[in-house]
Amino acid sequence: MKKLLLLRTKFSSNGFTLIELLVVIAILGILAVGLISTIDPVDKINAGNDAKAFSDVTLMSKAAESYAASNNGAYPDATSIVGSGELRSIPSAPSGYTYTPTYVSGNP
Repeated sequence: MKKLLLLRTKFSSNGFTLIELLVVIAILGILAVGLISTIDPVDKINAGNDAKAFSDVTLMSKAAESYAASNNGAYPDATSIVGSGELRSIPSAPSGYTYTPTYVSGNP
């Protein structure tokens, strides 16, 4: 009996078994996938691009209004608004954006 007790304490350890470690890793993987799908980084990038485009359009409209107020109501084209000092440079679209101008019928 003493030998059996000695063998049991000699081979037992306080670590985790391989099965326990694999189960924990699998659970952490499932939680990570759930978190990534909740955060949705592509959606956050698109929201940031939308905010930049909105900010650029607002900046251009304010600069055009300022130019028109200084020039008897004449609105500028892109080169004259930069040349007049209302804008430092023409804003560029965020990566992945394409701009297609659309016109309301009756307006050029």
